[in-house]
Amino acid sequence: MASNPRSVNHRETHFEFPTLTPIRGEPTADNLIILRDQLKANTRSVPINLIGGALGHFGLVLTPTSYALISNVPFVRPTHTGPLNIPHGTSRHKATNMRDQHMERLRVFTGVNAVDQASIQQIVQTIEPNPIQSTFLSPKFLNFWYLITANDTRNVTRSKR
Repeated sequence: MASNPRSVNHRETHFEFPTLTPIRGEPTADNLIILRDQLKANTRSVPINLIGGALGHFGLVLTPTSYALISNVPFVRPTHTGPLNIPHGTSRHKATNMRDQHMERLRVFTGVNAVDQASIQQIVQTIEPNPIQSTFLSPKFLNFWYLITANDTRNVTRSKR
């Protein structure tokens, strides 16, 4: 049986940068570019079985437009499948298949969320808490973050599909 994706410490087992470069004081373009590049490396380093898995969880830190520049297949974040409903009268074989498929979808959903949460936790621990917390919620910061992430495809090669 596979391990629970939530129990895996992705920072220690997969992330290329277990600790991100700290940002102290007002973030600069250089700080944010380093942060973005480290997050990209980390999310790409965690294997995934979606869409071939060659790009790891890269789609968590790229915009759909940027992701489309490097892959012909869009990154679609898995959604929770809800409870398993096996209709009365379903054959044992079909019920087993339905259960297995449901468990795999839940495993992938949980794994993607675990990588996302580990990345968010890294960001929170990287940024000096006081004046930055309000800065990161400001429209100025959000616009700036979007500009540096929207069309960045450095260090990425187009997948061969």
